[in-house]
Amino acid sequence: MLKRVDHAEDSEVERQGADDQAQNSAEIQKKRFTHEDYTVGWVCPLEVELTAALQMLDEEHEPLPQPPNDRNIYHLGSIASYKVVIVGLWQTGNNPATAVVTQMRIRFPSLRFALLVGIGGGVPTITERGMLRLGHVVVSKPVGPFPGVIQYHKGKARDGVFERTGALAPPPTVLLLAAQSLAAQRARSNEDPIMKNIQRVDTSKPHLRRFEFPGIENDRLFPADYKHPCPGLSCEESGCDTAHIIKREIHEVDELIVVHRGTVASGELVIKDSALRDKLAKEYGALCFEREAAGAMADFRCLVIRGISHYCDSHNNDQWEGFAAAAAAAYARQLFFHMPIDEVKLSMLVQRSHDKERQLIASWLCPTDYPSQQSANIRERQDGTGQWIFETDAFRQWEKEKGVLFCPGIPGAGKTVLTSIVVDYLREKHGQNDDIAFAYIFCNFQQQENQKLDTILASILGQLIRGLCHIPEQIQTFYKTYQRNEMQPQLGDILQMLDVTLRLYSHVYIIIDALDECSDFDGTRTHLISHVLDLQRHLNISFMATARFLPDIISKFQNLPSVEIRASDADVKRYVESNLPTMVRRRSDIHDFVSSEILKIADGMFSIARVYLDSLKGKCSITAIKKALDKCKTGWEVYEQAYEKVMKQIWQQIGDRAELAKRALAWLTFARRALTLTELQHALAVVVGESSFDEENLPDVEEMICSCSGLIIYNEKDHIVSLAHYTMQEYLEKTWTSWFPNAHRSIGEVCVTYLCYDDFEGRGCGREYNYEERCRKYPLYAYATESWLYHARKQPLNHSLVGKLLMSDEKFDAWVQSLKEETTRLQLAVELGLEDEVEALLNNRYQVNARDRCLSTAFQIAVGKGHERLAMLLHRYGARPVADMYTAAKIGCESNFLGQGGEMNLKDGHVWTMLADARASTDSRNIDTTTYGLTPLCLAAKNGHPAGVRLLLEEGANPNLPDKNGTTPLMHALAEGHSEVVYLLLEAGAQKESTPLEVAVENNKKSAIRNHLAHGANYDLQARESSLSWTINNRHQEAV
Repeated sequence: MLKRVDHAEDSEVERQGADDQAQNSAEIQKKRFTHEDYTVGWVCPLEVELTAALQMLDEEHEPLPQPPNDRNIYHLGSIASYKVVIVGLWQTGNNPATAVVTQMRIRFPSLRFALLVGIGGGVPTITERGMLRLGHVVVSKPVGPFPGVIQYHKGKARDGVFERTGALAPPPTVLLLAAQSLAAQRARSNEDPIMKNIQRVDTSKPHLRRFEFPGIENDRLFPADYKHPCPGLSCEESGCDTAHIIKREIHEVDELIVVHRGTVASGELVIKDSALRDKLAKEYGALCFEREAAGAMADFRCLVIRGISHYCDSHNNDQWEGFAAAAAAAYARQLFFHMPIDEVKLSMLVQRSHDKERQLIASWLCPTDYPSQQSANIRERQDGTGQWIFETDAFRQWEKEKGVLFCPGIPGAGKTVLTSIVVDYLREKHGQNDDIAFAYIFCNFQQQENQKLDTILASILGQLIRGLCHIPEQIQTFYKTYQRNEMQPQLGDILQMLDVTLRLYSHVYIIIDALDECSDFDGTRTHLISHVLDLQRHLNISFMATARFLPDIISKFQNLPSVEIRASDADVKRYVESNLPTMVRRRSDIHDFVSSEILKIADGMFSIARVYLDSLKGKCSITAIKKALDKCKTGWEVYEQAYEKVMKQIWQQIGDRAELAKRALAWLTFARRALTLTELQHALAVVVGESSFDEENLPDVEEMICSCSGLIIYNEKDHIVSLAHYTMQEYLEKTWTSWFPNAHRSIGEVCVTYLCYDDFEGRGCGREYNYEERCRKYPLYAYATESWLYHARKQPLNHSLVGKLLMSDEKFDAWVQSLKEETTRLQLAVELGLEDEVEALLNNRYQVNARDRCLSTAFQIAVGKGHERLAMLLHRYGARPVADMYTAAKIGCESNFLGQGGEMNLKDGHVWTMLADARASTDSRNIDTTTYGLTPLCLAAKNGHPAGVRLLLEEGANPNLPDKNGTTPLMHALAEGHSEVVYLLLEAGAQKESTPLEVAVENNKKSAIRNHLAHGANYDLQARESSLSWTINNRHQEAV
């Protein structure tokens, strides 16, 4: 239970006597405490008030350090058991008082309340303590509807009447009780402790004589209607008629310091008008007027103590200022002896209560646990890395002064880890400085519900509030209002509270990581950047942001300092050298090779270097290390994870952006050559199947690039759009079936649609047509002409769409002429498997046996591509199959889906039977004729077609006749693993030497090997180059 000190007169005199003795003794070394040790503030606006206040200290303490932006002069000391901070103002008024008190509270976080002590103008009225006179003291106390201090100048007009609205919070209860206890103690004491305190000001010293009691005879009061004639001069100098002085009875008590408790009026105006004084006093019951209380109490509850030095009239009376200041200071000192003994402990309880409230408000505003994310990121940090950014001029300038630092980087460059390194650095360097704060946000595309504009700004506000020693009353009210109404804070209020809170710090660092992962669909990202940049321009803020290279983000930071984030050579080298295998570290030759190799491949992505080093673990020879490096290549595991995250982010975009990004990435991944910005725009604007181009369908450049979340970049110098990093190309080429499995078909159909626009109808490539002019008007035309067939060969296109191009004389001829292709419409239709178009062309009497520049006929192409129905159709229209026996050997070997899962649907017997039926007209000697260096039998054997091999052998083909490279049909069959063909050739007398066996072993074709050995193949176990030795050396154990 708290006990109050009801000091006995003797004990108090004894204690104060000891104080006097200490004060008069030889100067001793001042004690030094911490900012947290001081619990009571004492504010005195004027120099005369400060002097009096310092005389009331039991002991003075050594000053404590403070930052340059805090210009207050703090005087530290103690009274009784309390440690006190005394501070003056650079000028009088509410605004200076607000600024000084705010800084003092930041600097001394344990301050629980303050005393505002000084002089004021009194109202010559009668209170319960008698007539209020000069030299008396007025102490603020709630009376009736008034809380102790009112702002008489603050209000609003209503119905022609001025209505005051400036009531302030009442003084702290502990001080009101202390004042009550002091009054009771004085009434019971034979000796006035306040008069005892005032004697601490030794007026025998010349520089303290102004604090002497001027004498009751110098307390002159003129009537309200008698004005001072000469402003700036004393009454004696102005000749004020003393006959007008109001006669007042002098009582014995007037010789003492009388304390009146009641309402103090505070305002910006200096009251020097007795009529206005009396009017306001009557309206508010004010006993005293002053100019600082409202400002000091705006955010801090205070007790106002004013010594009366004048009557707020036109008659100046400066001779009472010293004594009035001393009287107020003496009263303030005495209050310390009437506060609860355990008030310090109470202060600690209050502090803990405030800490809890601060934590509640901060958590309400910022529910996301960013510190835990920060710690997790730091754990991913490689020791000794990331220091390069602190050495850049841009960062040094940013840390030192308010400013902006933009740090872009490609995916996987380590932006988030570096952000965490910067936060860690700032916390370590400035964490102990209560006047510096930092807030940081880690954006994550998977947490969009927590990344609304108001949510992010509220999170910044919450982090800043956590660093405050005291929560401003405005914020407490803001919190209680929203909590009471069970509402989330509105953006306008958040911005207002941010402004209030930011001004409480001398410097604030705001860091936002991965802005690109903050959605801009509803303008969140754009407005977030704008709001923070606006705050930064007006307040002492250093703002840092990281992002991928997105145009809309880059434009917001244009002309502002920037540092690109990438793995520095120094960081990679440091990491490599500390994690190399012991064997490598011992060998300087291989050490330099490995270091330089990893450094080169990392190329701005630190994670890739880590993968390379992991691949070297456990390697015990130089050969093994080199093989590991070759196998690792580009650190696929690392960027696969990074890019997969980005791709998922892209696919989750709202509206049309996901589809736009999907198509753009497909084009940039699979286009045969680099595309210009205009070409890509036109490609994305094409609507497949439409007959004309719609200019209004061109995608916005910024939207197009932004939709790809930093995966693509635009080079303004050569106007090329490309993927941002070569590893992205590798990633998309390996995973394309997951993201755009029909990429080639989509691209090819866009190209064909483009070539079929009506605008091209009736225009050939002759004199009346300018190819370059068409390319200028239709930027994608050149790419479409040169590449549509490439994409069609990768994936089949819509038959009717392609047929539209083939069946238009003008458009097809224009394509062929512009590309200088030597092909016929029939051959192209056959190659692409367009049955309807082929039949239509044949009905129009197209030359069925015409050859292209490779001397291939339509029938050869049909057989080679496995289009059995087309081959039969061509045969019915006069194709000469036996003349094409060379091509017939290719049946089944090629597919339009080569490498993509396509199958051959041609039945062996049909076409081969057709060829056999026509053999009577064929000179059998042609069977062994080579075409392009290959015999028909070699081709049939190579492509694994038993029916073709059997037919050719029956026609007398030589099974041992090699091609131009000396490779026999048996060697071809063994190399490809066609066991049935191997059997047929061996039965027909193919030579059973070891060379074919070596070919089969090299290709690990087990069934072909077994057939070869079963027919008595010769092999030499001792021969260095034998099949068996080669197999062992190359570890084909199954073949062995």
